[in-house]
Amino acid sequence: MEKKRIAIIGAGIIGLMNAYYLQQEGYEVTVFDQRSESNTNFCSYGNAGLVVPSHIIPLAAPGMTWKAMGWLLKKDSPLGLKWNSYSLWNWLIRFQKYATKAHIKKHEEILFKMNQMSLEEYREMSTQLGFSFEQKGLQMVCESLGMMDEEQRLADQGAPYGLLSTRFDGEGLNQYHQNRLKAIGAVRFDNDAGMNPMQLIAHLKLNLLSKGVIIKYEQPISLNVKFDELKSQFEEGVGESFDQIIVCPGAAAKTIFDHNGLKGVMTAGKGFSFLIPKVQLVKSAMILAKEKVAITPSPEGTRVTGAMILGDYTNEIPEKKINQLRGIIQKVFGLSELPEAVNQWTGQRPCSCDGIPIIDYVDQDQKVMISTGHGMMGISLAPFSAQHILALMNENKKNNYAEILSVKRFL
Repeated sequence: MEKKRIAIIGAGIIGLMNAYYLQQEGYEVTVFDQRSESNTNFCSYGNAGLVVPSHIIPLAAPGMTWKAMGWLLKKDSPLGLKWNSYSLWNWLIRFQKYATKAHIKKHEEILFKMNQMSLEEYREMSTQLGFSFEQKGLQMVCESLGMMDEEQRLADQGAPYGLLSTRFDGEGLNQYHQNRLKAIGAVRFDNDAGMNPMQLIAHLKLNLLSKGVIIKYEQPISLNVKFDELKSQFEEGVGESFDQIIVCPGAAAKTIFDHNGLKGVMTAGKGFSFLIPKVQLVKSAMILAKEKVAITPSPEGTRVTGAMILGDYTNEIPEKKINQLRGIIQKVFGLSELPEAVNQWTGQRPCSCDGIPIIDYVDQDQKVMISTGHGMMGISLAPFSAQHILALMNENKKNNYAEILSVKRFL
């Protein structure tokens, strides 16, 4: 029986993970990307590398709009908005619609299960592909008792689903990290895990190439196209024909959604990270609860990931933003100085207006799928997303997530 030919548009973590699982199922897979192979300035490479079953609250949550407005008044705010972006206002209007308690209740267990499924897949995959994977939990470090109580409420909320947690007081926190953090304590979400995203992608690509998957860079790809015309236009552009197209465009999904009458469904959440070389500040991953800054250990030092500017599609890295993050680290760890930040990075997270991924067929003939909108959980949800694509392709397989992840929820 002739193998079905699958084209994947996008060589980020979502696209490559789809290639990994499809190849295992016997499909002939080719991955296409507009960027050059050396371009690592996008989200799959510079993120914190966290797998987070603890993230059971979608971005669209009650009070988030007003909380965001409060953040914007602070110079060290973890959030920014590209105010001159007309399309961002469309997204914000949709976002506010979904920021309800009912929306959280509907999705919190689902988000836990999707992330937990990915975690188990990564555990097995790491032994097969040889990348590092450590399940040491994720500490939410708090500067006040109010923040501790808020994180504990979240832990209690997720406990019925299987979310495990450990509470640290300030002394226990500093003993664990052998450091002197200015914090009252932390709640550690014990399910969570971490890895080096660049190492993950490097090992994943090597495996794919060894299995016969073709990865083509600098390809003529346009997303400014109707869903029903995408397959034919793409095939004409690359000079090949395929049985199925899977579009994994990251934040660029805004283009195709806008062109198909779904304005405001997607926007970019531009994030930043850098490495503090030769300085080991933490033994395992943490997030500063107030500042929303992730701090992760690395063999080369300490990785700092934080801040998000919604609606910003540029690749500029403002020195002010890096200095802001450096200042936060110095303050929390009581450091008078830090080495210069190296390996500075920025990338756009694909943020759906309801905080839930979009993984679905988008054309009438069911030849084109899209997988995007993972927000800050691209790494975390990649294995689940690829398995969901397989479930959609296998019509006889029961799929409990199809309606929740469908693009039809925005129509």
